[in-house]
Amino acid sequence: MIQLGRIVSLVSLLWLTLATMATASEVRFLAYNVKNYLTMERTAENGTVTAQPKPESEITALVEVIASSKPDIIGLCEIGTENDLADLQSRLKAAGIELPHRLLLDAPDPHRHLALLSSFPIVPHLLDPVPTFPIGATRMPINRGILDATVTIRPDFELRLMGVHLKSKREVPQFDQEEIRNQEAFVVRNHVIRSLNAAPKTRLILFGDFNDTKQSTAVHMIRDAGNPEHLLSDVRLQDSRGHVWTHFWAHNELYSRLDYVFVSRQLRPFVVMDQSRVIDHPATAEASDHRPLLIVIKSEAR
Repeated sequence: MIQLGRIVSLVSLLWLTLATMATASEVRFLAYNVKNYLTMERTAENGTVTAQPKPESEITALVEVIASSKPDIIGLCEIGTENDLADLQSRLKAAGIELPHRLLLDAPDPHRHLALLSSFPIVPHLLDPVPTFPIGATRMPINRGILDATVTIRPDFELRLMGVHLKSKREVPQFDQEEIRNQEAFVVRNHVIRSLNAAPKTRLILFGDFNDTKQSTAVHMIRDAGNPEHLLSDVRLQDSRGHVWTHFWAHNELYSRLDYVFVSRQLRPFVVMDQSRVIDHPATAEASDHRPLLIVIKSEAR
């Protein structure tokens, strides 16, 4: 009877090991600008303006959208404090999406941050000091920084994750918003080039809100510059209707593709395009002004 119990235990252990290996052989990465998941001044229905967190209706919709995508890793734009990130993490766990590891990037922008939630351990690569660029007679930091981290899916399969949120199209005093965005893109591209030069076999994902369109200088700079061996591939995704837009600007009734996922040549063969997509869950409109991008990665090249 004791031997039978040991056999059952060993079989159970083997089953759990195989299940874990099967899960780790496919990774679901979600890139998402979650639209001001933070406390900020908001206008109530009666017209009063007070500091309030993201509305509960938006958070409920956001969690529903994310849970429907069943991600293993989420790259986030526009998250607030560490407490805000922990709040989202806790809500996702209650919805059945357990992502125990998290990283919030500290950057010059004190309000809107880049972050990761992951089912795999995260090893950050901190950029110190924050990269700067010349503009006019001064130098400016890249305002939201560059999130840079490695997650180990298995001992033989790592992903390098870089996240950015470039300057919006809103005008700023004294400087041209497009020039700022282009300079930020140049800084990001240089960081990518240095990273790939140092480790040419890196399986890299560069994700985020680039606040510009496919043919813009900023996006071209990210995608096309550098050694041909280090060119990044634009993973062009569609929703269930064949649409590619990721952002809706309600004020101008304008649909645009502003969010991107780029991958290195070393990772491109592992991307499963027929399972990767722009998420068009019905709750996306309530959750954020952006739609999330889902990338499915197999650990064996296709």
